[in-house]
Amino acid sequence: MPTKKKPPVKKSEPKRLYRSEKERVVAGVAGGLAEYFDLDPIIPRILFVFLTLANGAGLFTYLVLWIVLPKKSTRGEVTEQVMRENMAEIKGKAEVVVGEARNLADKEGGRFRSMIGWGLLVLGGLLILRRLGILAPGLWGPAILVVLGALVLIR
Repeated sequence: MPTKKKPPVKKSEPKRLYRSEKERVVAGVAGGLAEYFDLDPIIPRILFVFLTLANGAGLFTYLVLWIVLPKKSTRGEVTEQVMRENMAEIKGKAEVVVGEARNLADKEGGRFRSMIGWGLLVLGGLLILRRLGILAPGLWGPAILVVLGALVLIR
């Protein structure tokens, strides 16, 4: 009876955490966590937003993970090099966001400033109306908002 050869055993790589290159909205951090833990990517995204709104830890954690986690395509590179590339990526994205904000401000011009001014005026006015019964130092904060809103509109 001939002996059957056993199929070669594939050595599987240990499971590693990477930034996703498929499931990415900003940097692929939430997508990478979702792939690692076999979750829907919306779950880590909601968690990051919740933690950011709750105490700011979500944004801090996201940025740290963005810096230290490599993309799958960069595995095998030196950690320092990966971190430098990731920080350059963050800088590039920040420059794009700032540029878009400046373009919006330039494009919208006075309309954008006007909306901010009116918003401050309305907010300050509502706060003043709320506190009208108490003519104490609590009136100064809303009054300052009204003045700032008026200054934004004037300029």
